[in-house]
Order: sequence, then C-alpha cells, then structure tokens
Amino acid sequence: LGTQTFEQGYLEAAREEMMECLSDSRYRGARFWSFCLMETWGDPDYIGLTGIELFGAEGDLIQLSEDSVTGPSLNDLEHCNGDYRTPDKLISGCNITEDDIEMWLAPFNSGDSHVLTVTLPQSTEITAIKIYNYNKTSEDTFRGVKTLKITLDDKPLCGGQTVHLRRAP
Repeated sequence: LGTQTFEQGYLEAAREEMMECLSDSRYRGARFWSFCLMETWGDPDYIGLTGIELFGAEGDLIQLSEDSVTGPSLNDLEHCNGDYRTPDKLISGCNITEDDIEMWLAPFNSGDSHVLTVTLPQSTEITAIKIYNYNKTSEDTFRGVKTLKITLDDKPLCGGQTVHLRRAP
C-alpha cells in the first residue's frame, strides 16, 4: 500500500506537465481546440473516444452545443450512412458508460490525419481538459486513442509534445 505503479507515476507527471502548459499565458483565451489523434491502443481500423470535457478559469465545466465538435465519423465511409457514433457524442456529458450510442468512432489509418476540433463560442480560458477513452467492451478499448497532439488557435500546446492517454479499463 502507498506505492505508485510506474504507470500511475507517469500519468501524474504527464498531468502536471499538461497543467503547467495550460497555465502558460500563450494559451489563455483560445477559441479553436484541435486534437490530432495519432495512434490507437492497437486497433488498425477504428479510433474512438467517449468524451471530452473542458473546464474554465473557475474550474467550471464549459457547456458546448452539439455542433461545437467536428471531425470524422463512420459516416465518412462509402458503405456507412446514419451511424450514431458521431463527434457530438463527445460533449454529451455521458462519459461513464459502456453504451456505444454515447461514443464517437471513426475509421483509422495509421499515418493519416484524424482531427477533432472543438469550437468555443468565444475565446475562453481553459484550465483543465478531461478526455474519456473508448470503452465499449474490454476488447474494444484497443480502439481508444493512445497518443494525440493538441493545438489551440493553431498554436501547438506544450511546444507540440505528444500527449499519452490511458487505455480505458
């Protein structure tokens, strides 16, 4: 008891580093947040997330409209139309779930660009980000995002460093 695993220590250091970057005055008042998804936890064909939360200067959750998030989805595939796993699910607030009707899923090709963009109504100071990885089933957690890069108004966060996400439980 009382000891951290390597992963817990690594994640805590990454969290502190992200908080330090967000406190940098260059990133205050951003309106356009882009998440460039680079790698899955092993699925070669699909990439997904369950939720994204942005918190303001007072620690309050920023409420976003359905059309605030844009990006690819399964509906981009030629044979797929009307799939419900669209980018708007990322801000629905239903983040602790295994129901894929509340998740986002898109085609994945290693090396291609997979970008989600969150557009805020106006420039807003963000003090924290919470990302919920894809977790429909334990097998499907391999579709979750492993690495990403974040830009704010086209400026790379933390000098463009790669952010590593935990695989969903």
